[in-house]
Amino acid sequence: MLSSTGFVLVLLALIFGFVIVLRWQSLRSKRNHHERSSEEIDRVDRELSELRERVKTLERIVTDDRYRLEREFDNLETPARRSG
Repeated sequence: MLSSTGFVLVLLALIFGFVIVLRWQSLRSKRNHHERSSEEIDRVDRELSELRERVKTLERIVTDDRYRLEREFDNLETPARRSG
């Protein structure tokens, strides 16, 4: 049978081991969360870059003189179509 000192040492060893396991799981969880956060940031950065390129393209189209002239012709034709 264990003496009271032996019992206390076993109990302390179990508690210490339990604390170490909990700390390890906590650190692993934080690392996984950090990795997911980095992946999410990368995904958002890629999406933002793509959207910026689309906006540049749309700005180029809308500021193009030929596009503006076609819109003016469309605006001139629209009233004629309604009355006709």
